[in-house]
Amino acid sequence: MNEGSRRFAEAMRCLDAGKAEEALQIGNELAASADEADKISGYLCLAYVYEDAAKSDERKFELALHYFRNVSLLVDDVEALCNVARVLFKMGRFDDCIDFLRRAEAVQSSAVVLLGFAHYYRCKPNPDLVISKHYYFRAGIHGRFAGFFGYSDVARELGQHGRAVLVSTLRIAFGWLIAMAIGDRALQRFI
Repeated sequence: MNEGSRRFAEAMRCLDAGKAEEALQIGNELAASADEADKISGYLCLAYVYEDAAKSDERKFELALHYFRNVSLLVDDVEALCNVARVLFKMGRFDDCIDFLRRAEAVQSSAVVLLGFAHYYRCKPNPDLVISKHYYFRAGIHGRFAGFFGYSDVARELGQHGRAVLVSTLRIAFGWLIAMAIGDRALQRFI
């Protein structure tokens, strides 16, 4: 693990411990680095700090969005694009959110992208629960517990209680096997 990666991990531990100022300082130091990998780590760190701060001050979403966009310009990958989409969703910018989810899907249709689409179609101003359920199903097939939970919830909202019970039963019966097979990836979420 290089120095920048170690510092990024340290910043994330600080953020988890509620020491946002320390994480912010590390993020600024990394972002000022001449090394591109350190710069990306710094932008990510700053974005996570500001996204976390937006829980109490929604104006911080703009800063989080700025840094996540910087990362997406430097690294064209699914996670970077999903981070931008997630913040746009939290800001209520649904049209921009779906654009970034489509860009992420064009790079690779991963389980997190599927969960992003599912959440979008479920929570947008004019929800489409049938499409949302479809995406939750696909994420569940990829072994993501959020896909199983989301599918069950949406099925209940649609009055399909039998399907909801069946999917919940399958999750309970095979959840341990999924967790053993793919580990922490089973816990991935979009929001």
